[in-house]
Amino acid sequence: MNTEREVATVQNESTFEDFLVEDGALDEVDAIALKRVIVWKLEDKMKSEGISKKRMAEVMSTSRPQIDRLLDPENIRVQLDTVMRASRALGLKMSVKFEDADTSSLMPAEVD
Repeated sequence: MNTEREVATVQNESTFEDFLVEDGALDEVDAIALKRVIVWKLEDKMKSEGISKKRMAEVMSTSRPQIDRLLDPENIRVQLDTVMRASRALGLKMSVKFEDADTSSLMPAEVD
């Protein structure tokens, strides 16, 4: 049998995602997580192919600092076309997948 305290705890329970939504940080946290996956994949392929950052910059016709920004997991301000060019330079095909979101974190619809 549940005590009043146990019932109150279950009713007030929220997820870490709920906290991030309330704090306004969910989008940034998701973006950093996604960027870390991108960086991990690119660096893994560069390592396995023996490609240095300098060589990557040459192949992409860009600068070494641009490659440093691309491979910085905390820098989420990277353009999609840059990630696509890096992927192609490494012989990878990038794809994007969209899934239905949990509706509790969606923005409310506008009312006319």
